[in-house]
Amino acid sequence: MVNRDAAQQIAEGRISTAESTGSAIRSGHQSPPISGCSNLFLTTAGNSNFDSMIEMMGEGYIVNSVMGAHTLTQQAAIFQLLQLYTKS
Repeated sequence: MVNRDAAQQIAEGRISTAESTGSAIRSGHQSPPISGCSNLFLTTAGNSNFDSMIEMMGEGYIVNSVMGAHTLTQQAAIFQLLQLYTKS
């Protein structure tokens, strides 16, 4: 039997013993956490520049800027890519 109260606390992020993944945001102290990120920067540990990182990546996408990501929902993932580089 599932303890519904414990399941609800987990769903709302109220369990204090859970380890943080760093992948949640809140709109205020009264709202439950949701998946998201803010001010995300990816860097390289070496002396790589943009061109060499593209060479190492192989096939994929590089998104430089996104507009409207704050309006994403689980039902509709609609947003505008401002700059997209592709490599195949």
